[in-house]
Amino acid sequence: MKRDGVRAATTRRICEEAGVAQGAFHYCFRSKQELFVLLMERDAEAPVQDVRDEITPSMSPRECIALLMDRYWQQVEKDPGEQLVLAELSVLALRDSALSDYSSIEHRVYLAATLQHLRHAAERTGMTYSIPIEELAEVTTSAMLGVSSVWLATRDSVAARRNLDILAEMVAAYAITP
Repeated sequence: MKRDGVRAATTRRICEEAGVAQGAFHYCFRSKQELFVLLMERDAEAPVQDVRDEITPSMSPRECIALLMDRYWQQVEKDPGEQLVLAELSVLALRDSALSDYSSIEHRVYLAATLQHLRHAAERTGMTYSIPIEELAEVTTSAMLGVSSVWLATRDSVAARRNLDILAEMVAAYAITP
């Protein structure tokens, strides 16, 4: 899928690539959609690089948020092929009834991770937020996914990092320091 895209992922090609008989595929998975769901779940459950120990009480809100976004971005740039496959699967899930639940599950997982990181940054530094943290996490998650989507189309890492810097500044503007 990284090489040829999700549409090219027939069970026959998957088995040829893996060097197994097609019967082995159907022994492991009821359908290609089941394989796709497992791939998407694996991504959604993959831990974001842990930065808890790097956030110190003396850091400014801007520094905390920028650190979190930098770690997220390192994961995106590390494997563009994987990011593209996941983006394709996300769009496919919007149209394929066998995958329909995935889109909302994926969003909830990403949102929960963002919320967890914003809470941790607040706990470590003593800051609070001037709007409900759930709302801040929602807009932050949406914006970060948007930056990832644009980067997949352009591969302009300089622009992506600039956008994340602006986003970090915007999110930090809602922080209230003690």
